[in-house]
Order: sequence, then structure tokens, then C-alpha cells
Amino acid sequence: MVRLGEKNAESTLLEKIGIKALNQALYVYKQLGTDGRILITKKKGTDVALRMDVEAEQAVLDVLKTSGLSLLVHSEEHGTLTIGDNPQFTATLDGLDGTSNYKKTDGSASGTMLAILSGTDPKYSDTVFAGITSGNSRLGGKIVLCIPW
Repeated sequence: MVRLGEKNAESTLLEKIGIKALNQALYVYKQLGTDGRILITKKKGTDVALRMDVEAEQAVLDVLKTSGLSLLVHSEEHGTLTIGDNPQFTATLDGLDGTSNYKKTDGSASGTMLAILSGTDPKYSDTVFAGITSGNSRLGGKIVLCIPW
């Protein structure tokens, strides 16, 4: 099992997959532009799902599905799903964290969040990869890695 802060072949692979997935979300962000603000569905309460929310999340899921990893994924827009047989990892995903900021501004304080953890009942210390995109056009779009640091 890979643990928080450990560096080995498995954690390096997970980092590469996480970065690739977040790069795909950035690509979606750049392709959609202001069309990402189109409302696709209304969820319970005051939260809404924008096109960017759904499509960025799907881009990350597509990378995870082709990665060869077996994962339990908890995502905001697509719910909980299993990729592969006998998951060894858990991923948490938010296609667009900061939706209200994204709708009002140039994308500041919004982005796609992804974390990959060891096991299917993980604790914080089981985090192997965590990152967020910054799709803000003034910053040119980038990935901020939280783990590994």
C-alpha cells in the first residue's frame, strides 16, 4: 500500500495518471470557453451543474478508465462508480469546484479537483495524489499539485 508522501514506482504511476487526467480537464476548460457556463441540469438545492462541471469530470473519468487502474470513484456529477475489477484505490473528483466563481468571473478560484487514495476505505494518510486545475485564463491554466509536494 502506498502512503502519504511515499515515492515509489506505484506512487509515480498514480501521479502521472492524475496529472494526465487533470490536463484533460484543462483541455476541456480551454475548448469550452464561455460555453462551459451553459446550464446542463439543476441539482437539489441551489447548486447547479454547468457544462464545464460535467464535461471536465467526464474527461478525468475517461483517463481513469483507460489507465489500467482498478478504482472506486466518488464524483460530484457522475456519482459513485467502479472502474475495473476489485478496486485497489479510491478517487474523489469534482469537475468544477467553485462553480459560482466560475459563472461570475474569469474562472478565478475554480478548477477540477482530483485525489487518489490507497484502498477503498481510505483515511487522509492514504492519499497518494491530489491536485487541482486552475483554469483562470490570466494564469494560462495550470495544475497545482497538493500531493506529492
